[in-house]
Amino acid sequence: MECFVRDHTSHHVTRLRHSRHLDGYLPLHSSFTPATSPKLAVKDNHKPLFTECLNYRPTLKEEQPIGTYVFTVHAEDRDPPEMGGTVTYKFVSTPGEKERFHVDPETGRITTADIFDHDEPSREKEAYITVRASDNGQPQLDDACTIKILIEDINDNQPVFDKVSYSESVPQDLPSGREVMRISATDIDDGNNSIVHYSLDSNSPDQAYFYIDPDNGVIFLNKTIDKVPGYKFKLSAIVKDMGDPPQQSSITLDIQVVESNKKSPSFIEVPDQPIRLKENYADFTTPIATVRAISNIPEESKLQFELVMGQTEQTNKWHTFVLEPEANSAYIKLGNHLDYEKITDYTLTVRIQNNYKLAAETIIQIEVEDVNDNIPIFSEIRSGSVLENEPAGTPVMQVRAFDADGTSANNQITYELGDASDPFAIDSITGNITTLKMFDREERSFYNIKIIATDNSESALIPGKHNAGQQVFLIEIADKNDNPPHFTQDTYVAESIAENANINELVTQVTALDIDTASVVTYSIVAGNTYDAFVIRNFTGEIRVNNELDYENITSYSLDVRAFDGLYEDYAKVLIKIENLNDNPPVFLANYTKTIEEEKLYEGCIVKTQPVIWYENEPPGQVVILTAKDYDSDENGPPFTFALNESVSFDIRSKFHIQGNILSTLVSFDREQRKEYKIPVAITDSGTPRLTGVSILHVVIGDRNDNPMGPGHSDIYVYNYKVTEQNEPLVPFHWVEATVNVTIKEIPEEAVDKSGSIRFVNVTAEDFIIPEADVSELG
Repeated sequence: MECFVRDHTSHHVTRLRHSRHLDGYLPLHSSFTPATSPKLAVKDNHKPLFTECLNYRPTLKEEQPIGTYVFTVHAEDRDPPEMGGTVTYKFVSTPGEKERFHVDPETGRITTADIFDHDEPSREKEAYITVRASDNGQPQLDDACTIKILIEDINDNQPVFDKVSYSESVPQDLPSGREVMRISATDIDDGNNSIVHYSLDSNSPDQAYFYIDPDNGVIFLNKTIDKVPGYKFKLSAIVKDMGDPPQQSSITLDIQVVESNKKSPSFIEVPDQPIRLKENYADFTTPIATVRAISNIPEESKLQFELVMGQTEQTNKWHTFVLEPEANSAYIKLGNHLDYEKITDYTLTVRIQNNYKLAAETIIQIEVEDVNDNIPIFSEIRSGSVLENEPAGTPVMQVRAFDADGTSANNQITYELGDASDPFAIDSITGNITTLKMFDREERSFYNIKIIATDNSESALIPGKHNAGQQVFLIEIADKNDNPPHFTQDTYVAESIAENANINELVTQVTALDIDTASVVTYSIVAGNTYDAFVIRNFTGEIRVNNELDYENITSYSLDVRAFDGLYEDYAKVLIKIENLNDNPPVFLANYTKTIEEEKLYEGCIVKTQPVIWYENEPPGQVVILTAKDYDSDENGPPFTFALNESVSFDIRSKFHIQGNILSTLVSFDREQRKEYKIPVAITDSGTPRLTGVSILHVVIGDRNDNPMGPGHSDIYVYNYKVTEQNEPLVPFHWVEATVNVTIKEIPEEAVDKSGSIRFVNVTAEDFIIPEADVSELG
């Protein structure tokens, strides 16, 4: 509450008030000048480009642990890093596709996220990835690159024999240098890792009787047999590949000696060249090879033919070929479809056996030839973009298609546009698409163009034509920031915003439109926002209450708001009118005082308030006229009504009375009984709704010289301290006499009138008096 002297001494009171109308207000900084026409400069925004996409030839060895480094991609962007030149990388993949590689979004470093197997059954000989490079410009531009990663073979597989054991017979009289048996092994690795050589273990006790062809595994008799029939030669054969380091396997051979008159069967007709079959060969009835043999048993020509099932796909593990015997002949036919992209060659072992249980084997090689039976398939990239207003010849994107045929005779691809009228060109070899004209996004925002990928040989699927795949690509014309934003209104008006509006309450919303769809418009208040009363949301233009409003302080605001799209700007006015509410209760206008000499304030004295003085022994009467002030507007202020607040005590209510705006006493007062009263007065204004404030009126009962002097007395105490034996004094117990002098003096009346009194608090009389000895020590 603010109280001021009215009756005797007047005080002027000034309350600082800001301008109530802020039209034309400008901020203190002079750099702000609302722009009438934006500068017409076009901001560069270059797209990132994989300039080395066609030169990437990454390789990865199979069976490498997760996290193995493969290679690094890089896309160039000519913009500054903070203005669209920061490039990030990610893979383009289909939904649910397993992630087999990882790309660092900042560096483009590619590592493995899975383990690859070049060999059976996975046969992962290559992998394809598509990397998209995106910049941080407005609009965001990107480029994509599809790369083939070759999975290189490592020598991680041992050679495998086509049988789990070998057991053969040899006649006792077989001439030296004749074939005894044949062993065969395959290695599912590739290249040198799959080439095998055979040998006999020199530690075998019977090794000297035999030797082996290291290339084909045929075992020959090395010297005449001097063992009796029934004897079993024990040999150990070793097969080793050509890898680095090499892998090897070994197997035990049992060769039993039989009587001289028993001869093993022999082949009289076998293919002397590898049999070549196209992978689309599908005749399952016509023989592809014929073998004939004789039993070498007089008058007994019966033979058993067997197509040995090996332990790998190349050795007919899955019955790709079948054998049909007929008398002393057998016919090899196709049993399953061929696929050059899976198996390029087969090694078949045909075994014959006569009634002597003697056997012979021969090897038939089958080579599978690639045919053009795969259609080119495009990579996952389905869209690209190019900036508007770029000159003809600007790169748009690169399309890539892949042909799964296994040889270059069938898997080389050329590209062409499906519609020659499209305003684009495509490099037939690289698949790079460029523009043929300058585009305007506001004229047309996208194109759908069809690209056809054709391979390089006659199709095995459609005779007389080449295999071709096609894909429609979406090419977006990316927006440039070449148009300024414009507010939808020059002036926005917000009427009747209550002065007690909540913080963050919506006041109004401004909107600026920019036909450049990629331009992000941001909003700010640049002038008129006194006391930061309002805040504007950067991206929505919503203006909300930021600090408490007060109609009695400012009745309206005129804000200057700015819309900025990163290059161009526009300005608008926002007028906000504050609605007055009856939100200030009335308070006393003045501090009421009546002064007598006894209560007079002298220079140098400091007080907070000046109370109203009502002298003791006065008859009941008027004490003071009450006045009040309301800081609301006139319609919410006077006239005021005054009353004792309902919380006053019975004692105050029985001694004071308010009628109208006059405070009166009901009794006479005696200062010696009570020196002051603090009276709560309720003051009610005439606003809607009416508000009541409570102010405290301090009434001091002034002193009158209405009491004569009377006799008095004073007591003096002398304390005796009793000494105990435990605390024997240095001076023996004794006593002395003391004299107290009392002097009575008369002082003049002027001295009484000009005297004053001092009251000390928080100190006792004993503490206040300092002995002389202590005083001398302090000095």
